[in-house]
This record gives sequence, C-alpha cells and structure tokens, in this order.
Amino acid sequence: MVVGITRARCWACTDCRRLWGKYRAGEIDDVEIEAVNGRLAPSVGTCMVMGTASTMACITEALGLSTADERDDPAPHAERFRSAEASGRVAAVMAKAKGPKPSELLTPASFQNAQVVLQAIGGSTNGLIHLTAIANRTKHRIDLEAFDKLGREVPVLIDLKPSASITWSISIMPEACPN
Repeated sequence: MVVGITRARCWACTDCRRLWGKYRAGEIDDVEIEAVNGRLAPSVGTCMVMGTASTMACITEALGLSTADERDDPAPHAERFRSAEASGRVAAVMAKAKGPKPSELLTPASFQNAQVVLQAIGGSTNGLIHLTAIANRTKHRIDLEAFDKLGREVPVLIDLKPSASITWSISIMPEACPN
C-alpha cells in the first residue's frame, strides 16, 4: 500500500500498537490518534513494511518463481496492472513450452539464494517458516544450522520497518518521509 503521512511524518501499519499505547497513556489526544489512524493503512495492498507479504514476494523472486520486480509498485498504481499482464504473458509462454516447471526451479541453489535474500532484507521471521514449508514440498530441506550460520555472515542491506525506522514506500516519495 502507499505510505500514510501526517505532519510530514510517515506511518506504517506496524506503528499502530505503539501509537494506541501512547493514546491510552494520554500522550496523544483524540484528534491526533484519529489523524494517524486514518493513515496507518491508507490504501489497498500489503503493509508497506518488510512484513510477511513483502518478505515472501522477495523470496518468491529469489526462488525464481516470479518475474523480476513484481513487488515494487504500490497496489493502487497502474504499473501493478502492467506487471500482472507481463507476468501472465511469461506464464503463458512457459505453459506452451511446458517449462520450466516449479520443480525444476526449486533447486538447492535457489533455496540458498532465497535464504541469503531473506537475511539481507531483514525479512519477516515468518519467511523462514514459509520457505521451509516450500522446501518440504520438494526433495530439498532447509538446514536450520546452516541458515543460522548464514545469518551471521550475510549483512542486512535494507533498513525497513518493523525492524528499522523506514517504510517501504519511501523509495517512491523520499521527500515526504523524513523519519
């Protein structure tokens, strides 16, 4: 979804608990909580943070199961339709060619790639659960000790909420989101 803005401040759905806690503590008033509340989820689409949906979009691409950059544009933008149409064209070509099949794309190397991406993006902890579930439907498995080792070696390259202070849509409107 697009980022919510009040008073030149960006808000994301993950700010909800903290802000409602401040409201209950009397630190913000009715007017402010209503203004912010109306902007925590300002459009259709997934949360504009590195939550499960954004994480899985990145992992899906890393596995080779989606076309490049399918996840970048906010849901209400027209580019999403163009991306969906392009993805459909690729799927039709693959269907006519009878491949590659998902089983041919889901290799040890693609699972390794997805694990590196998961670490580098500071992805949702649910990402590992879903990635393991995908692997368990193939002959491959996720080695949790190897994943832990990888996590100690791969730098986090993306500073996004909820683990950081920046929301996903800032790349689209950097001047609007100084926090």
